[in-house]
Amino acid sequence: MMENSVNDPYQTPTADVEVNIGDSKLSSVYKRFSAWGVVGLMIITLGFYGIYWLVNRTNKINAYIENPISVSLMVLTCIFAVLSTVPTFFVVFSIYAPFIIEVAMLENVFSIVYLVLFYAWLFKFRNRIHSYVNAQKGTYAWAGPILTFFLSTLYLQYKINKIIDNE
Repeated sequence: MMENSVNDPYQTPTADVEVNIGDSKLSSVYKRFSAWGVVGLMIITLGFYGIYWLVNRTNKINAYIENPISVSLMVLTCIFAVLSTVPTFFVVFSIYAPFIIEVAMLENVFSIVYLVLFYAWLFKFRNRIHSYVNAQKGTYAWAGPILTFFLSTLYLQYKINKIIDNE
């Protein structure tokens, strides 16, 4: 091999290169699940299924991508999700009746932090799906930011199903 390149300096170099880019099919990552099932489970679990859905889907996509979503973001979001609901139980059961205003303010702070973390995580997840399937804006695989914001896990499950159906 080396002798040919010395004799012919204009010869194209040859090398054995193996590139494993994967099939980039979302069906290899997720099973199809009804978006209505997500709605039903969100209602039954008072919204906590949304967090479970995001944890489950994030762990699955992290195994297939080069730039995984941070576990610390996921854990921190889950902690603040719990912290934002705990003060409500104190207020409802009047355990801390004299401190009801302080407890309500604390709940509001926890809720705001939780929402910021949740949407940061949700949009990171959306971006990882886009990069995994090479989604282009305006195609069926593209999840728009407005619907992602307002419908969150329901919309992303719908988009995942749409991508799987079109593979």
